[in-house]
Amino acid sequence: GVKFGTKSNFPKKYQQALYAMDWTYGRLFAVHLREDGASYTGDYEVFVKGKPLNLTDMEFGKDGAMYFITGGRGTQAGLYRVSFVGDKTLRRKLDAVPKPDKSEAEARELRKKLEAFHGKTDSRAVEFAWPYLRSTDRFIRYAARIAIESQPVATWKERALGESDTQGGLTALLALARCGAQETQHDLLMALRKFPLQTLHEMQQLEKLRVIQVSYARQGHPDKEIANLTIEKFGAMFPMKYDRVNRELAQILIYLEAPGIAGKCLNLVAKAPTIEEQTQYIYYLRTLKSGWSLAERRQYFAWFTQLRKQENLDAKHPAQLLQWFREADRDYADGASYNKFLINIRNDAIASLSSEEKSGLKLLIEERIGAPAWKAAKERKFVKEWTVADLESRLSEVKSGRNFDSGKAAFNDAQCIVCHRMGNSGGSVGPELASASSKYTLRDILDSTIEPSKVVSEQFLTHNFVKKDGESVSGRIVDDNAERIVVMSNPMSAETLEEVRKKDIASQTPSKLSPMPTGLLNNLTAEEILDLLAYIESAAKSEAANFKH
Repeated sequence: GVKFGTKSNFPKKYQQALYAMDWTYGRLFAVHLREDGASYTGDYEVFVKGKPLNLTDMEFGKDGAMYFITGGRGTQAGLYRVSFVGDKTLRRKLDAVPKPDKSEAEARELRKKLEAFHGKTDSRAVEFAWPYLRSTDRFIRYAARIAIESQPVATWKERALGESDTQGGLTALLALARCGAQETQHDLLMALRKFPLQTLHEMQQLEKLRVIQVSYARQGHPDKEIANLTIEKFGAMFPMKYDRVNRELAQILIYLEAPGIAGKCLNLVAKAPTIEEQTQYIYYLRTLKSGWSLAERRQYFAWFTQLRKQENLDAKHPAQLLQWFREADRDYADGASYNKFLINIRNDAIASLSSEEKSGLKLLIEERIGAPAWKAAKERKFVKEWTVADLESRLSEVKSGRNFDSGKAAFNDAQCIVCHRMGNSGGSVGPELASASSKYTLRDILDSTIEPSKVVSEQFLTHNFVKKDGESVSGRIVDDNAERIVVMSNPMSAETLEEVRKKDIASQTPSKLSPMPTGLLNNLTAEEILDLLAYIESAAKSEAANFKH
């Protein structure tokens, strides 16, 4: 699903573009790369978009046009041709691309020379690469560092500890943190003191903190002298000017169990402009065992239950993230795993509590968190055993004049919401449906609802296991490793899991049946089914054309 346009007869801007297909949201992107030192940067635009546009592959033909096909999973296939039909004036404008920069070509050549030392011992590598540890180009610095890391540590350790240039020293000490033995840690962390945090610019501050984090991760907890020095210096500075720096500082101070760090982080949570930034600090604090007051613990656990009560959540997300959703014609949604992450974070935090704290926080830690529960399905009488043929001729009626509230109620009462997410509501055992109209026609959606086993996605395939003792287990595989397989045995509940040891399995066969039962629409009228299809096609947007009269 990714190709350069070099074989096309498009104008140069698009001939040099990298094309990438987005099957989920029915988009074909053109990525425009541009030189950036020893590497590249770029931006993208939506080149082709459709509803549905379930892209499966593309190629450039001998005529210079782009060809792409759609289809998959039993849907109607299609072949499309894209060619440039603009006039000469437009072609000249799009042909006017920047000429290659000689200095950037030289930077890429230097990067390749440095990369030639990667993964191999070479006596020339350290001398050749060392000056480039201080390069202003981070891709050159990276290539130089890996070249040095590929050499025996004894040949460059002292040089790294003695490096006085700020950028070169930070890069060299990162190499030592990654490759040096535990006994080098004290000298390494002391050498970092040559570069006081408050004297560095933002990126260098992040680089210094990264060296410390890598050292802790690979070389272990620092000795008491270093730990106390770090707590004293960084504790007095925290929080600093930059959000990104504060996030890294917080992780170090929490790891060292610095006094007062819980309260400082909770203050940052209270001031954070986005849910994402709040969640970062909540995540970091989950393992902190000491230094909490009971009031701070209450504030921490209250965050989980208050999160869903905040009004205007869209205003609490980064602008670029909301822009991404707008470009995909979607309202913001957290994603199927978000609530599970919140539960796991809180469970880790509960595990760090003392028995006294658990007693004092009993009501808070037992309160349910996560997505709001949906309404219980309304009991309905049997209407008809519907077939696709019964409704196919009326699909054009879905495009306008439908009833939003009726469609929403049908989505709930037909139990679609139990397994499928729509925005921030619904289960996660089946496909997310807000993007359904980007991949499927109305007939496809109707077909898969009435005859769910006609085409079963490999992502949601059920497997039947027969164990050597004769016991049978069926479900969707959610984890598979060398020793065991974990299956979701209840298609209506993502939490119902069973573990099967591989050595106990006599046979394993994929099921031809969908975990989605048939007959879910049989208690709905024809009008309600059409309203339901409109609700799905519109991604639950009441302002969509489907509901205009």
